[in-house]
Amino acid sequence: MTALDSPPSVVLSAETRLAHDNFRVITDTCTSPPAPPGNRKPALWKSRGFSLVEVTLAIGLTTFSAIVLLGLLCSGVNESRQATDQTVMVQIAQQLIGMAQQTDWSHTDELSSSYFYFDETGQLLEGSDEDQAVFAGCILVEPEVNLPADGSGVNDQVATVRVRVVRDPARKLRGAPTSELADETLRASAREFPAFLANNGA
Repeated sequence: MTALDSPPSVVLSAETRLAHDNFRVITDTCTSPPAPPGNRKPALWKSRGFSLVEVTLAIGLTTFSAIVLLGLLCSGVNESRQATDQTVMVQIAQQLIGMAQQTDWSHTDELSSSYFYFDETGQLLEGSDEDQAVFAGCILVEPEVNLPADGSGVNDQVATVRVRVVRDPARKLRGAPTSELADETLRASAREFPAFLANNGA
């Protein structure tokens, strides 16, 4: 082989060799296989669960919310029932006042001889149906009224009527009505409606 056929010798400078070595390191790093699964550290955000404090706090908030909602529901039901009872009591009182006004003047004392019983809608019950009563009503008649009529201060031609309506589903009220209720529970739920009766000569 002659000198012309021999490959030319390549002389690399120090800077060129350093750049070449760095390129090899970067290439080996990018093309190296990933680490085996056993050597990897799991991500904490993927495996982290709820702590005991968080669970306890969540249960406490849920329980508190349920108690508040239950209290509001019970309060609403009670207020609705009371409003319904008041409406039914007014209807019952109107019935009893109308009954008293249609009674003959000479028989008004008989109105106070017994209770009248009504169902939850205010319908008058009679006979065996009285066992289903929810409300009890009575008519208390005072035959004389202190009104200035003839100068004596007493008018015997006008009577004062007190209609009392009580929610009494247990049927505690029986027999002849009394001027005052002895039972505190019944007295608290009772309502009275005053009215006047006049002797129309009937």
